[in-house]
Amino acid sequence: MPTNTNPLRQGASGSSTENESAPLTTSQQQAMDEYLWQQLTELENINSEEQ
Repeated sequence: MPTNTNPLRQGASGSSTENESAPLTTSQQQAMDEYLWQQLTELENINSEEQ
């Protein structure tokens, strides 16, 4: 897992309009999916331990 935990921040430039950002590449999308899935799993584990 890279130290930059938010793949969406990669390649962010000071462009005039924020809506100009390029669509995520497949690898970026997969990295984001894995990151979100990991966060979701951790939350579910915490919830199940508290109950």
